[in-house]
Amino acid sequence: DTYQGEFYKLPLAITVGEDTIYAFSYRGNGKTYLPNIPYYFDFVSDLELTINEFDMILNDQFTFEFTYENSDELIIKSYTGEDLSLTIPEYGYYQGNFYPITEIGKNAFSECKNLESVKFPESLEIIEKGAFEDCSALKEIKLPKNVKTINYWAFSRCYSLEVIELNDGLEKIEELAFAGTKIKSIRIPDSVKIIEHDAFESCNNLAKIILS
Repeated sequence: DTYQGEFYKLPLAITVGEDTIYAFSYRGNGKTYLPNIPYYFDFVSDLELTINEFDMILNDQFTFEFTYENSDELIIKSYTGEDLSLTIPEYGYYQGNFYPITEIGKNAFSECKNLESVKFPESLEIIEKGAFEDCSALKEIKLPKNVKTINYWAFSRCYSLEVIELNDGLEKIEELAFAGTKIKSIRIPDSVKIIEHDAFESCNNLAKIILS
């Protein structure tokens, strides 16, 4: 049996010994991303993807541009989609292999005017400078557990952003990180050690800060 998608077909996963192997052919929009022959990938036991997850990761290659880190991690460098709601996958495909997405790079999603909601992967650790700057339709964010720093201007001028849920384990909120947002209240986890000046500048609706 095979899964037939718009750009590729994906045979079902094959188990060989302790390894899970996927075979697929992939071609999109007249531009070859992989040779039009089966490719095979071995996955360690903690990276077993369902067909739907695999489908999402491959389709995302049209909208995400990645930068590879020496530590076998990926940074999202840019995003070209126009989604209203976006789920960032935990793994990205880069030059024949899958790697965890640990960082959203500088200005990667800036000025994505249509984006209303985004779900972050649990693998995410870093949100870089201006990552979501000027996402004027963004309404709500919930940060995953491994994020340590929200960098300068990360969510500034997100004028529709009303709900911000910060993760326990967050340590630093940099300058102007949430400037100009529409939040009315926010909980600052006990793990936060540094809040730089003007982190919440021009948050004119902010009436309540909970330290816990």
